[in-house]
Amino acid sequence: MRSLSAPHAVPMSRLSLLLVLPFLLVACDTAGNAIDPQTGFDPSTVDYDAVESLDFDQYVRPLLAARNVLSPTAGGTGDPADYDLMDVVMAGPSGFVVPFDAEGSLMLRLVRDLPDSVAIPMPNLRTLEDDEVRYLARWIEGGAKDGDVIPFADAEHVMLAGVQAENHIALIDAETLRLIRRIDFDAIGIPSAPYGPHHFAFEPDGRTAYVSLVSAGVVAKVSLDLSKDPDESLLGRTEAGVFATPGMMSLDPSSNRIFVGRSTLSDPLANGFGILDRETMAMEVIDTPFNVPHAMTATPDGRFAITAELTGTQAESRALVYDTATGDLSLLAIPSDGAPREFIHFSILGVHHAGMGHSGMDHGSMAGYPYTVTLTSRSTDEVLFLSLAEDGTLTFDAAYPAGD
Repeated sequence: MRSLSAPHAVPMSRLSLLLVLPFLLVACDTAGNAIDPQTGFDPSTVDYDAVESLDFDQYVRPLLAARNVLSPTAGGTGDPADYDLMDVVMAGPSGFVVPFDAEGSLMLRLVRDLPDSVAIPMPNLRTLEDDEVRYLARWIEGGAKDGDVIPFADAEHVMLAGVQAENHIALIDAETLRLIRRIDFDAIGIPSAPYGPHHFAFEPDGRTAYVSLVSAGVVAKVSLDLSKDPDESLLGRTEAGVFATPGMMSLDPSSNRIFVGRSTLSDPLANGFGILDRETMAMEVIDTPFNVPHAMTATPDGRFAITAELTGTQAESRALVYDTATGDLSLLAIPSDGAPREFIHFSILGVHHAGMGHSGMDHGSMAGYPYTVTLTSRSTDEVLFLSLAEDGTLTFDAAYPAGD
């Protein structure tokens, strides 16, 4: 998820400033004398609030080594050679250092959030003085860099998890299973209490995600460029109030469309599913003959979208096929066995839209019609199997128990 930028000229005023800065970025001891923290020093003699440089080798590594913060036992002094950037980032539990995110980094949370009476895995963290904690927070907020290196900026296999109650997305490196970034929607101007990120859709190149924020009534478009501060990730959003409580989404790789269903938290009388334009972030609403269309999927050729009502009756539940070429709706009644079904999620078997790193998209097996379509029913613990023909006819085949 690398980004490229064109070289640019540096104005003379900025050049002059850059020439002056090296003379300002010198740490001082409490007496105001310039010091060199590389050559063995007592961090307590340094006013870290006055250290403007966030240079890892010159300031961060010596501080962490002097405090021996990675040791599992109290006391001692660490070897700076054991404090390379990735040694620090990979230390302790997942999320020990989360670049650009001091608030979410356990290195600081273990000190800030827990009383001294609580045992922590790295007890020497408690020897950090307040100004040192503030300095490390500035370093992490700046990307936890070593020179130009930002941890995990080149990660190619990233999982996203929506943390609804805290209104943020956790980005997890699938190879190391470490938390590597957080996108906090409060921080980028989209509060969504009490329910935040619910479902995701991804651009085929894997560089951009669309996120349904239930309580905000918004679908947000965010960059997944790991070299940038997540607080600058917002690329667009739908207008609040146009489509309340968005839920499940399905991206049409053949066009600019995303089909958007309604969350289980929707007003029981909410009608219609959404069609989102990924470029303009404008939302069109398509009326449906039932309320709260929740489950949502689309065929890989973009010809049909399929949705279903959240809650049926004891007699039947309904699904429909939307023909994107004509706008026609085809309704399917699925008989029930006395217990109302609550339809949650659609899938089309044999079709995946999995990102292949930075090289593009693998659409997997697209053998074509008829497609086998699955639909889950939460209330009856079933998986339903349906068939979708090339003319858009949807047929119910069977339902199978899935346990709890």
